[in-house]
Amino acid sequence: TYSFLLSSIILIFANIVFSSVSISGELKRKTIFLLDSKPIKRWQIILGKWIGFLFLNLFLISSFILSISISSIFLSKKIKSKFKDSKNIFITYAEIPPYSSTSEEEKKETYGVPPGGKIRWEFKGIKKTENIYLKFLFYTSKKGKEITGYWLISNPSLKKPFEIITKFKQNKVHRLKIPSECVGKDGKLQITYLNIEPENISVLFNKEKLKILYPWKNYWNNLLRSIFNLLFILGFISATGIFFSSLTSTLTAVISTSVLVFISYLHDFSQIIAKSLIESNETSKLLKYFSYPLLKLSLTILPPLNKFLPHPYIGHSLILPFSYLREAFMKTVIFGVIPALLLAVLYFSRRELGATNE
Repeated sequence: TYSFLLSSIILIFANIVFSSVSISGELKRKTIFLLDSKPIKRWQIILGKWIGFLFLNLFLISSFILSISISSIFLSKKIKSKFKDSKNIFITYAEIPPYSSTSEEEKKETYGVPPGGKIRWEFKGIKKTENIYLKFLFYTSKKGKEITGYWLISNPSLKKPFEIITKFKQNKVHRLKIPSECVGKDGKLQITYLNIEPENISVLFNKEKLKILYPWKNYWNNLLRSIFNLLFILGFISATGIFFSSLTSTLTAVISTSVLVFISYLHDFSQIIAKSLIESNETSKLLKYFSYPLLKLSLTILPPLNKFLPHPYIGHSLILPFSYLREAFMKTVIFGVIPALLLAVLYFSRRELGATNE
């Protein structure tokens, strides 16, 4: 996971720097005239630059992932005998959220279980196999305390549910192993949690984290999906760098591209800043009516890169859903790459090549 993250960071910074110098550097060295004198249209120069970065990124990502995979296979054979109980990192899990729940204190982000209360979740579409888990995260008002829970695991056709008593620490993601017998032939599963904590405190389950995990058994296909995922992100960054490179100097292009990537990565934090700007009484009118619309426009246009990095999925051996990849493609390529390249083509087609951006 760390190797994957490190290689992604290296590629992101490399794309920012090299895409930002792609046009401005050639204008400064006058080598752009060699291209412009040939029967090549200017839009082909812009598109060719971006496609070149695309294939270079594809080669580098594939090389990084291949080296990581080979080293992982080699090391896993060396340490397998010492860590027999450790999970197999080459198994990828699919996630299934509950399609139905019965909670006395359900809110937008949590399922609440009052003292002595209970909640039932229902799942469907689960493949009956070994190594099925319920992944969950919960909170209480008692910090640092282990919480006692009583679980009933069953399906509509099972006569008697399986009973499990647990003690888990809060504010941590846990995995509860589900007996394969509890999954029905139709792929349905019912899980009931009873709050039997003796100190009479409510338990709040995080909705986003509560999911069933079952083996998907195709780690390499998941790595292939992560290649496309990273290509979407790097394609957006290189298109942004090419746009600024055709417009400004190399240094300004690097700074501008870095700022936009930074805003995209800190998308949620930037939204909080934008909201505080408009709500604060101490903010000057000039700052409020100039900075806020500019920041809001950037957040509307820019994709939330923090949500589209595949590292949480790869690190936790989770499958990259096609719905996730489709959303990443739409926001980074359709609404990111295409507008950036169009703007670069429109400006570059009308500019004077003799004048540099410096």
